[in-house]
Amino acid sequence: MVALNRLEKLARRYGTPLFVVDHAVLRRNYQQFRKYLPRVQAYYAVKANADPAIVKTFYEAGASFDVASWPEFRLVYQHVKHLPAKEKQHFIWDKIIYANPIKDSDTLLKLDRYKPLVTYDNFEEVKKVKKYAPHAGLVVEGLSFHVGSQCTNFANYVQALNLVKGIFQEAWDRGYEQVKILDIGGGFPAPYDENVQPFRKLAHTLNS
Repeated sequence: MVALNRLEKLARRYGTPLFVVDHAVLRRNYQQFRKYLPRVQAYYAVKANADPAIVKTFYEAGASFDVASWPEFRLVYQHVKHLPAKEKQHFIWDKIIYANPIKDSDTLLKLDRYKPLVTYDNFEEVKKVKKYAPHAGLVVEGLSFHVGSQCTNFANYVQALNLVKGIFQEAWDRGYEQVKILDIGGGFPAPYDENVQPFRKLAHTLNS
């Protein structure tokens, strides 16, 4: 973390209020996630902070991205727009997902040419995607759950995992073998105080 005297110097130089980001901490947090959840692909929710420098740091670290708007997509896309077409498309499919619960029609229209991966949680969204972004496709590839932000009750994750286990099994029994992706976030608790258990303990629960 940035030392207090350093923060005081920045405040005197730039005035207050002042927003300071320690990119070393961003990289360290991402590496911690990868260390304790090696089988989980971490997507940074750009809406949490859309500062271009933060997006750049996570891109360089190898992170994936959850975007909720056209401007957020463009923030990520600028880092790969120079790549060959095939490599660029692979990055979009593998590392960007448009996950706004209620998707904007205009955003879908703009994203269509990129054949984006999208989420949905009601039938109206399926119809909207089909109408405005037909190149996104409507092949169901996975399920998702969200236990609630800053969730400190790790049993909630266990309960959610057991529920989706049954849904996956039913999908496979019905012949939908392509359903194999599980989105387990967010909700991961930040250590705001000593009552929050270390992330490694949550990771142990999820891995088991």
